[in-house]
Amino acid sequence: SASYVFIVFSLLISLLLVPFILKYLTDPEYAVFVIVGDLIAWAGATNLGINATFNSKAAQVIGKKDFQELNVLYNTTFFGHLLSSLLIIILSIFIFINPEFFFTNIKEGSIELVVMILLGSFYVGYITQPLNSLLIADKQVHIDNYLKVSKLIIQTSLTIVLLILDYKLLSLAISSLASNVLMSLVTVYRVNKSFPLLKLNLKKFDKITMKYLISKGAWFTLGSIAGILIFRIDAILISKYISLSLVASYAINLKLFQIAEKFHGIMFNTTRPYFAQSYGKKEMTTLSKMYNSSYYLSIFFAFFIGITIVIFSKWFISWWVGPNYYLGDKITLFLFVNFIIQTTVLPNRVLLVSTIYKVKTH
Repeated sequence: SASYVFIVFSLLISLLLVPFILKYLTDPEYAVFVIVGDLIAWAGATNLGINATFNSKAAQVIGKKDFQELNVLYNTTFFGHLLSSLLIIILSIFIFINPEFFFTNIKEGSIELVVMILLGSFYVGYITQPLNSLLIADKQVHIDNYLKVSKLIIQTSLTIVLLILDYKLLSLAISSLASNVLMSLVTVYRVNKSFPLLKLNLKKFDKITMKYLISKGAWFTLGSIAGILIFRIDAILISKYISLSLVASYAINLKLFQIAEKFHGIMFNTTRPYFAQSYGKKEMTTLSKMYNSSYYLSIFFAFFIGITIVIFSKWFISWWVGPNYYLGDKITLFLFVNFIIQTTVLPNRVLLVSTIYKVKTH
């Protein structure tokens, strides 16, 4: 299926691109790119969970074929999401004025420009997230995965060319911005074609619907922030209190687990619209069967791939980028525990988020 094509292709690109990038960037420069990725994760929490709630609610409404309600829900989500993007602008201005707060001992002269382009790239994708969620709620995940493959090809090709032309960190920033702009334009076209009756209209913004989205989504945001504090602050702390160069080694050791977590998420998050629509149709027997299958498959996959990474991590990193980047068996073991904790709870979160059931408790 399309999801597996994307998984395999992403794996190959990730494994081939990292050592190529390290040939053209210093360890501190690569560390800057890693830290900006963590900052983007922080920026993603600024939408107050509006999009997460819309993702689940839209699938339920589509399942009921209530397009009048969908129109109100869509417009309320989009304009509420757009308003929340002001927080990203504020964050970007703070980083531009105070880059030394996150990046120490870096001699890259264009650091502010690089960070602003990367955050701008994220912003472009951020404002079209509700549109993409609408397509996923309509079970168009397979098309989305094929488009992600195309985006990855464009972004990777552009990165390689710009690195060879000695654009250094700007290579990663420019390629990210260009591919995100292109993908956003395609997303707008797909929504207009799939939902011709849905039109953006500020008059369709509904305060009651907005209150519902925020009341449910705020708890998703708290969950996201908790996850960020646990899993997305390590590179920043290593940079600030130990060494910016060490961030590169840490990112390399973490990379295989990140790839595994990403693929695990793709495999099981694709079930969200099916869970949501079954719940919307009150098909509880089908919902129960899907959850049980998803739960046991998730645990099996997580332990299998995690143990495999632990066994081969030292050999692979030494072959992949060089033995100097391997941080030791203890670090690998801690990363494995971190991976298992994150992945084994995913099926439960998929079910709860898809049905918007007791969001305060998870």
